[in-house]
Amino acid sequence: MVLFGASFPDWLLCSAIGILGMIIIHIILSKTKGRFFLHPVIIVYPCVTALISMLTWLLFFPK
Repeated sequence: MVLFGASFPDWLLCSAIGILGMIIIHIILSKTKGRFFLHPVIIVYPCVTALISMLTWLLFFPK
């Protein structure tokens, strides 16, 4: 659905998938002692979340 030029439910769904994807990555890396790969956490976590969200958008909503 397009609401004032923005695909409202689409970007909201992609954002939620991005957040859930980052939580899963965090859990996996914490259990495997690989968390040191994400050293500046305050920068890396939002970037990876945005990457997952944008990839989800490109894969499921190609307009």
